[in-house]
Amino acid sequence: MKRGFVRLFILANLYREPLHGYGIIKRISERSGGFWSPQPGNIYPLMGDMVKEGLIERLGSSSRRKLYTITPRGKAELLKLFGEAEDSIVHLIGAMNRNEGEWMQIQMRLLEEITPDDQEERIRSMLGTIEDLLEVLAKTRDRFREFVEEKG
Repeated sequence: MKRGFVRLFILANLYREPLHGYGIIKRISERSGGFWSPQPGNIYPLMGDMVKEGLIERLGSSSRRKLYTITPRGKAELLKLFGEAEDSIVHLIGAMNRNEGEWMQIQMRLLEEITPDDQEERIRSMLGTIEDLLEVLAKTRDRFREFVEEKG
């Protein structure tokens, strides 16, 4: 996983509530449906770096596990990372739409080269992904509109 994504995930979860490293690992595993369960050796050093950068801080705790929370600097970094993620999405949309959807034409030609059963499975998968994406985008749009209306 890209380091920036993991940093974003850690900061976003600590924005919600203080957590310990094991809690972060569990959240990643749960949210990915078990697809990705990071090793402690990947998370704890990153969290140590984030403490040094002033993005997160350890809360006083008598328990064996160290509890962390996000700092004001971490909140600013979280906004920056969200902006970078948005930029990546915009870039991907532009690339997918370039040259009259050439990427889709290439995929369709590649599909013709695989077995009918594999074609059907791949098409179902692509449609499911597109439908999920449309649903997420629609919910995000609606929530953002509600937020803007509340502020305006």
